[in-house]
Amino acid sequence: MEQFLLDNADRYRKLVGAFKTPVAAKKTGGDNEVVNPDMVVAARIRPLLDEEDERGFPPAVFPRKNSNVIDIHDLRRPVRGLPTLNVRTSANHH
Repeated sequence: MEQFLLDNADRYRKLVGAFKTPVAAKKTGGDNEVVNPDMVVAARIRPLLDEEDERGFPPAVFPRKNSNVIDIHDLRRPVRGLPTLNVRTSANHH
């Protein structure tokens, strides 16, 4: 997997650069989202190590300005064709 990321680092950077931050949707109270004020989900995301940076690994975590939302980007390896960008978004709902 490391070699796949290194081989496609330029494509990844181009896709991340073209990523448009989605406009926040209003909460509709639908079944897809459950907010529990008694539950906290946290993640500790470390910065790239100097060795990883020197080898050309691109960053994967992008905090949005003026919010507590982060976008996590990674490269999806398709069966055919060019790799595509996979985006996951995490937000603090407080």
